[in-house]
Amino acid sequence: MSKGERGSAIAESPVSTLLVLGLVLSVLAPLAGGVRSPQLSIGPGRLIVSAAGLAPPFGWVTPASIPAIDSGPPTGQNFDYVVVILLENKGICDILTTCGGTAPYLTSLANDSGLATHYRDCTSYSLPNYLCLTAASSFGCTADPPPHSDACTDAAWNATNLVDRLESAGLTWKAYQEDMPRNCDPDNDYPLYVVKHNPFVYYSDIATNATRCARVIPSGASNHVLMDDLNSTATAS
Repeated sequence: MSKGERGSAIAESPVSTLLVLGLVLSVLAPLAGGVRSPQLSIGPGRLIVSAAGLAPPFGWVTPASIPAIDSGPPTGQNFDYVVVILLENKGICDILTTCGGTAPYLTSLANDSGLATHYRDCTSYSLPNYLCLTAASSFGCTADPPPHSDACTDAAWNATNLVDRLESAGLTWKAYQEDMPRNCDPDNDYPLYVVKHNPFVYYSDIATNATRCARVIPSGASNHVLMDDLNSTATAS
């Protein structure tokens, strides 16, 4: 989900799969003039990106086919934190109980907050969509090759990316990778970790930079690392 807080004002909206695309691309808009995304005002604070998995295309779901969600607009104008959580392999109506889904908690978030229905994937396969999320381009990738291994991943290797934009704006960030054995791991070492779900190691100025790699966090097989960091102002980002 994305969640922002400024004093007593809280803005929260549910995301599933590529519905997070607009949130990330609001920072990346200067990279891709043709990309349109919601305007997000990020005040002095921090941004966290959590990448764990990617869901299939939403192209077969039309906005008209998604039941109306009774949600009001978020309050507040600025965000101290933005958290993006990517969920795996579920369509919108596998999630929302209002159209046959089986995720009542996520449905409650949609009812209480907001639901974006006009975002689509860039292409098929996991990696190209993760590259789109973090650099506004698939770089021509049509499969899930490892980092810096073919023409498309070579193009991504030296590309300007989300981390470049955040740091140039004076914002901090972290990425949490489920079951990753070590920071910036480029291999498929553990059952729950595959490198195609970790776009940060596809950019040379992250993968070869020890300071930045320290922010690509092995989060184990549970959510405690992320939640512990979020519960501490010292380690939140």
